[in-house]
Amino acid sequence: MDFSVSGVAQSCCPVSSRACAGCSSYSQGKCQSCAEGFLLREGACTACSSAGGWLSQDGKSCFQLEASECNDVKVRGQSSKEACCQCGGGVVTPTPFSYPSRRWSLDSEIVLMPEPRTAERYTVDAQCELAMHNLTMDSSTGKIFYMPGRSKPLEAFAFECEVTAHEAPGVILASVVTVAADLLSYSSATLLFHSGAAPEVPLVTGAGWSKFELGCAPEVAWLGIDAQTGALSFLPQGSAAGGISVADDKFYGQDGAVCAVTAWQAKKQHKASFVSIRPRPWSAFEYDLAAVAVSIGEELHPLLPKSHTEQGLMKPWTYNMACDVSGADAQVKFSFDRVLSMGLLAGHPILDIGPEGEITVAPSPSLGPAQQPSYRTISLQQAVTLDCRVFGIFPDPALPPVETSLSIEVQDTVCWVPQSVKAGRCGV
Repeated sequence: MDFSVSGVAQSCCPVSSRACAGCSSYSQGKCQSCAEGFLLREGACTACSSAGGWLSQDGKSCFQLEASECNDVKVRGQSSKEACCQCGGGVVTPTPFSYPSRRWSLDSEIVLMPEPRTAERYTVDAQCELAMHNLTMDSSTGKIFYMPGRSKPLEAFAFECEVTAHEAPGVILASVVTVAADLLSYSSATLLFHSGAAPEVPLVTGAGWSKFELGCAPEVAWLGIDAQTGALSFLPQGSAAGGISVADDKFYGQDGAVCAVTAWQAKKQHKASFVSIRPRPWSAFEYDLAAVAVSIGEELHPLLPKSHTEQGLMKPWTYNMACDVSGADAQVKFSFDRVLSMGLLAGHPILDIGPEGEITVAPSPSLGPAQQPSYRTISLQQAVTLDCRVFGIFPDPALPPVETSLSIEVQDTVCWVPQSVKAGRCGV
């Protein structure tokens, strides 16, 4: 997703391509632009943070420095080639990834890919049971699949592996993948049901299945099953909404239930269980204040999203934002580092967004260092206004982000009074 003040632009990227990681716009077979907080390094978008508060001899932050201005001259113990990402320095952090929460039948061709693909090298922990079930992993892509020429298991299995992506020396991140297959299953341990969506078809092993039955706790009226095929469908009924406290560590307090489907094959009954959820996203997204003013070095009380009185609504689980800047030089830009959930003005921290969407506005003192007025990013007694768009992203990928406006005025309140000092005579 590419976030801007005018809205969100989406593009599709092949799941097997490393170019997807950290990319905000993909087209013509390559990443056209990296997301904020990422930069193109060795052909891939890399998560990198420049040294906060670092300034060159000319008073430029890393964000303002051109690549042609990178050098080995140390300022406050660091050169631009050590402090700034675009100069080859900065702090590189691993890009988060995960495997999809999929389930399979014993007949299925199991294929699991890391999303996004972040590395050229992947490793597994010593307890990983892939090989015990004739499965393996491509160590260069992280793809999990059946070994060629080997038979599929005949008995149900479920296990977890810890897969580690090695992006670069010292830049690693692990993610846990669950691999599970049974005689009767559905595509995921958590199923989302939307009005008008295609039915959820069961994954079965062999033929001769019949007498499918559905039971859920709590009771839900919006989910039905085809007794002949086992297909699950959304029903447009509002009563008996059910409720799930938490699922997949990202669905909280949703309309839903823990459900079980039973079916018969060869005079034997089989069962499959899953969590069913009916997403009802926030229809509105606002903060308790639409505009705030703050001075450099000051920290405001966190801005909180307005609460919703209706229960069972799906709230965003991550946030992003974009801002237009007025009242400052053209090179002063706002960027949002999605890995750190931090907003920066000309490379200086200015705000961060917490996990519940709370925004803490706290412009770094480095925006206007009191010691050297010539180094200031914001000119003397100048107010800079950020006209922002804040986006709430839902855990259900089928739902578009919800968004709201926010205005932030940043004031430099440090005054410098010009003085003339007469030189005195020194005694010899």
